[in-house]
Amino acid sequence: MKVFNRVVVFFGVVFFCSLLAQNTDGLENTNLSEDKIGVQGNWVKKKEWLKESDKINREIQFVVESIQSFAQKYSQEYLPIDALLDAFYKKEGFNQASINALFVSVNNYLQKQKKKYLEQSDRGVISIEEISLDEILEDNKKLIKNVEQLKLDIKSINDLDKGLNDRLKKVEEFVLMANEESIKSSNMVDEIWNIIDDKKARLIFYKLKGENLEKVNAIKKYITETLYNDFNNYLDNIKKQMDLVSNQIQELESKGIVIRERAERIQKIKEENLLKTKEQQEDISKRPEIKFWYQKVYYMFVDIFAKLYNFFN
Repeated sequence: MKVFNRVVVFFGVVFFCSLLAQNTDGLENTNLSEDKIGVQGNWVKKKEWLKESDKINREIQFVVESIQSFAQKYSQEYLPIDALLDAFYKKEGFNQASINALFVSVNNYLQKQKKKYLEQSDRGVISIEEISLDEILEDNKKLIKNVEQLKLDIKSINDLDKGLNDRLKKVEEFVLMANEESIKSSNMVDEIWNIIDDKKARLIFYKLKGENLEKVNAIKKYITETLYNDFNNYLDNIKKQMDLVSNQIQELESKGIVIRERAERIQKIKEENLLKTKEQQEDISKRPEIKFWYQKVYYMFVDIFAKLYNFFN
C-alpha cells in the first residue's frame, strides 16, 4: 500500500510539473502576435529550419569576428606612418598649420620685384644691360616655380594624411555595420524558437542566408581587399612624397635658401618685419643716385638676397 501511495505521489508530481511547463510556454507566447508566430505548422519542419538558421547565424558570427580581427591591421600599419609624419614635420621644420605662411611672403616678394624691374625697363631694344636683367628675372621665376612646387608637394602630404584618416574612419563604420548584422542575425534565430508556423521559420532562414550573410561577406571583401589595397597605396604614396619633399628642400638649401626650423621662427619674423622694412627703406634713401645699369643690377641683387635672408632666417 505504501509503495502504491509513493507511485501515485510520483506521477502526481510529474503531472503537476508538466502542467507548469505548458503554462510557462503559454506565457512566453502570449506576448507574440499570431501574425508573427502563426497559429499552426509542422513542428518537424520548423525544427529543421531552426537548425539550418542556426548554422547560418554561426557562419555570420564567424565572418564578423574575422572582420573585427582584420580591421586591427589598419591601425597597426598606420601607426608607423604617423610616427614618420611627425618626424618629417619636425625634421623639416614644418607643421601642418604653417605651410602657407611659409611660402606666401617669398612668392609675393619675388613677384613684386619682377614687376618693379620690368616697369623700370622701358627701353625698346634689347641691350646688354637688359639681357643681364632678364637672366636675373628668369632665375627669380625658376625660384618661384620651385617654391610653389614645394608648396604643392607638401600639401599633397597633408592630403594623403587626411585620406588615410578618412579610410580609418570608414573601417570603423563598416565594422560597426558588421556588428549590427551580427546582433540582428542572433535575434532572428531567437525569433524562430517562438514561431509555430514552419513557413514563417523558412522565410527567416532565407532572409538570413540571402541578406544578412551576403551583407557581412560583402563587408569582409571590402575591408580585406578593396579598401585595404587603397589604404596601402596611400601608405606607399605618402612615403614617396615625404622623400620627394625632403630632396626638394635639400636642393633649395644648396642654393642658400634655409627652410628648416621655419615653423618655430615664423612668428618672430612677422614681429620683426616692420622694423626690417623701415631699416631697408632708410638704407635705400642713403644710396647714391643710380646712373649706370650695373648699379641697378647690384642693388637689385642686394635687395633680393637681403629679403630672402630675412625671410628664411
